[in-house]
Amino acid sequence: MAHFCFVSFGYAGHTDYGGMSYVRTARELIARGHTARWVFCRRPNLPAYPQGPELLRQHGVPLDDLGPLHLGQDDPLAPEGVRRLTSYIKRESFDCMVVGRASVGAMFAAHAVGVPWATVGGDGRQWAATKRGTALVLLPGTRRRPAPMLRDHPTLSQQYPDELFDSDRAASPFLNMSFFPRAFWERGSETRLAAHTHCLGAHTTAPAHEDGTRLVITLGNSFYPPLAHRMLHSLLPVLAERELPTLVLTGTGGIAAALRRQIAQLPGVEVREWMPYDEAFRGALAAVGHGGTSHVWHSLGAGCPVLAIPHHSDQLFNAMQVARLGVGCQVNARITSARVRRLAAHLPGSLRSSVTYASSRLDRRGLIDSLSRVMTPQMQSAGRALQRAFCSGGGVQAAASLLERLQAERQPMTSCAPGSCCC
Repeated sequence: MAHFCFVSFGYAGHTDYGGMSYVRTARELIARGHTARWVFCRRPNLPAYPQGPELLRQHGVPLDDLGPLHLGQDDPLAPEGVRRLTSYIKRESFDCMVVGRASVGAMFAAHAVGVPWATVGGDGRQWAATKRGTALVLLPGTRRRPAPMLRDHPTLSQQYPDELFDSDRAASPFLNMSFFPRAFWERGSETRLAAHTHCLGAHTTAPAHEDGTRLVITLGNSFYPPLAHRMLHSLLPVLAERELPTLVLTGTGGIAAALRRQIAQLPGVEVREWMPYDEAFRGALAAVGHGGTSHVWHSLGAGCPVLAIPHHSDQLFNAMQVARLGVGCQVNARITSARVRRLAAHLPGSLRSSVTYASSRLDRRGLIDSLSRVMTPQMQSAGRALQRAFCSGGGVQAAASLLERLQAERQPMTSCAPGSCCC
């Protein structure tokens, strides 16, 4: 039996790639007689969130606490984090690494040790936000020269020697898994996924669809607070006028107490800090949020359209994709610039909040129009159609089978798992 190590950030959305499919893959491997351990990393200056460990406890997946571990692509502490994780991999003699797409440092650690590794949650490419847009992050085993990073964007790929990138001399066996349907990533012949990327879907059988009866608004744990306030203030009159049943999930960061009370006083509006997305989105007319992976995956898996208000990296890509597929709308927004935030940091608390709020932007008219569009019968029908595509690919069982093959064969996984096909 093999020894697997899973690595991700400890936030719910990163542990929850594909509606618990990431965690359930570890559980499936354990059920097949393998051993699996999970390690969390974190971002600079942010606390460890409790959701990740709680999800692992619920699914019976062991967690190893390595303390503050920094593995993000733009984290100045990442090289030290990679060294610590490398020592841990060697000490525990892992046979295979399974890495959440944002934990780029874990890929370098696996590559340095020579352990076969897989990524979860993307299309096999790694993108980073920069002040000029987005840039491709080089992963170990890829050539540095054909796709150089922007010079002003420090990443792990600029801090490691060339031999880690030379695919002729050092290329780890590689597998990429996504629990989105293939249509989410591909655009016909324009964008073809690499052969080692497998889109495994969400389910092996279609869940019973429930007609939408309420609107769901989720702030998660990373919705930019000034945008959240602008969005809620814009929607309050609409919710009151339409008397639309609504569930608002505030996340652990919460929202201002006064705004929370104001929302809770509206007829038909329920305010909670959190509840499982599969429960929250079941029977939803539409799901409003920042367009993060967990928000979009659960929405599409439940067959409900998405109203996305993205403000960075994968949220922007996800929002564009749901709009392209006709299963959602994107609302333009702008967060406070880093320069303004640095200046505001020296101001008293109330004034600092006023400055950051005033410098954020949200297309209010576009938000209200988009809310009407995502609740039309046409978009509801499109959501149900894409939900059916989530049943191809084999889901968690296929993911576990691919990882078993990767560990045993130590070769790129370019063919689908037995009994399922996502091509």
